[in-house]
Amino acid sequence: MISASKNQSEFKIIIRGVRGSYPVGGKDFVKYGGSTSCYEIWAGGSLIIVDAGTGIVNLGKDLMSAYIKSGSDFESRTSIEAVLLFSHVHVDHTQGLPFFSPIFLPDSTFYIYGPDSARLPFEEAITSSLLPPYLPVSRIDMHSLMLFRSISQIETVYWSTKKGIPNVINGYREFERKKQTEKTSDIKISSMKSYAHPNEGVLVYKIEFAGKSIVIATDTEGYVYGDTRLINFSKGVDLLLHDAGYLKDDYKSAMGNKQGFGHSTMEMAVEVAKSAGVKKLGLVHHDPNNNDKILDLIDTKSKKLFPNSFAAYEGQVIKL
Repeated sequence: MISASKNQSEFKIIIRGVRGSYPVGGKDFVKYGGSTSCYEIWAGGSLIIVDAGTGIVNLGKDLMSAYIKSGSDFESRTSIEAVLLFSHVHVDHTQGLPFFSPIFLPDSTFYIYGPDSARLPFEEAITSSLLPPYLPVSRIDMHSLMLFRSISQIETVYWSTKKGIPNVINGYREFERKKQTEKTSDIKISSMKSYAHPNEGVLVYKIEFAGKSIVIATDTEGYVYGDTRLINFSKGVDLLLHDAGYLKDDYKSAMGNKQGFGHSTMEMAVEVAKSAGVKKLGLVHHDPNNNDKILDLIDTKSKKLFPNSFAAYEGQVIKL
């Protein structure tokens, strides 16, 4: 499988898309980037992708480049294999998938997980967006092996850096199977459902590997006194990436306020980080109206409240 690192114990995340709602471009959006939600995570040589906004397009180009360089022909090249996690299926988290070039490779394998909705099962929600007349190609033209499975917050995904199909375990029922799986798996992916995003909430993911942990909490809105469930879920993690889409003044403005839209302010993210005792806080899912100058101010203010924090930017590499 294609690997971004020869160090099999390295745990790192690469920010591929950090915008919410829709992608933006232009001279005022150079520093932080304009692609929508996508996070590339390497646990040793194993690739985990969270969300498939437009940020996944450039990730796909990089994976294809490494794939081509890995051999002289189809038979000799190292195939691409990854776990792909969806927080939810709003368009800014899915719109890059049909332009993710590795899904057209017959020898690529993707284990794809996400939440069911009341209207559609997870797989149907994703694949229904990969059809004409919305696209010039259909799902059947995407020749990779795409193995879909819906998951909920009572289930945990276990994967091994030795590869193979991940195991999904119901932590409240499959006790013996869980014990056996934990012996052979070094990557653990758990989730928590946040109900603070219209209309059916999102999954917040925690990824654990080599004694380190990341929580990705995009598209979630804060609560008075802090989001207790998210605080407990994030206790002591090495990195928390938390939605901080809105400026405080916009969030509470009498004209067009954003309360109830399912996104947080920087102050809400800091409150969770402090209460959970996380080591680093990254602010993500930037509002497309917030240009580089505004995000610089948010970054400066957040560091005053929580020194080990930052406004995340496209292309940023964070090693744990």
